[in-house]
Amino acid sequence: MDCRNGAARGVSGFVKLYRGWQDNPALTTAERKVAWIWLIENAAWKDTVHNVMGKTAPILRGQICVSRAQLASAWNWSGSAVERFLTRLETEQMIGRETGQGKSIITICNYGKYQDKDDKTGQATGQETGQEADKDRTTKERREEGKKEKNNNDYAFSGKIVRLSQADFNRWQKSYSGVDLMALLQTRDDWLRDQPAKDQKNWFQSTSNWLANKNQAAAVQSRQASTPTMPVC
Repeated sequence: MDCRNGAARGVSGFVKLYRGWQDNPALTTAERKVAWIWLIENAAWKDTVHNVMGKTAPILRGQICVSRAQLASAWNWSGSAVERFLTRLETEQMIGRETGQGKSIITICNYGKYQDKDDKTGQATGQETGQEADKDRTTKERREEGKKEKNNNDYAFSGKIVRLSQADFNRWQKSYSGVDLMALLQTRDDWLRDQPAKDQKNWFQSTSNWLANKNQAAAVQSRQASTPTMPVC
């Protein structure tokens, strides 16, 4: 039985894509861009339950149950090309994947963050509003704030690369409440030390994105732990 999400098909409405999504390094070709949109469009728009191989399987919001062969058919790709693309999306922390008996439960990371975006306020609903607010900070504001903090030595976290003001730390702590922020900041700072200068220079936004993915993954794990064991589809 095809266990692709019926909740995502045959329903009027729309999905949202944030500005600049086409610049993502994982989406280097037109075919990959179309495939990414396909995953978002076919993901469940709300928690649902499916009858898969005669068993009840919960599919959470932002997830899709599909085989590699089904993706190859939908995208007109080879099976190996599908696997390479999904692996790259995992590496970029754009999806999570659980695989068994030829089918996968694919979780779109940050699905709710972008699909719940309030067009009137420009912010996502729920707790994960910090990343959108981070984008509104101008380079000049960050530079001036950095000068002030260096003079006052007033960092809430001070690593070799990552140096976070108390205000930003508080906002991230609220937005990414599902993770140990201080521990992850130290991990990120250690990783950034070995990265190229351009990555170190853009540490603020990249770290915000990374934390959002970590927080989303923690939320998915928490939700899955609270649901009955899902049979392999």
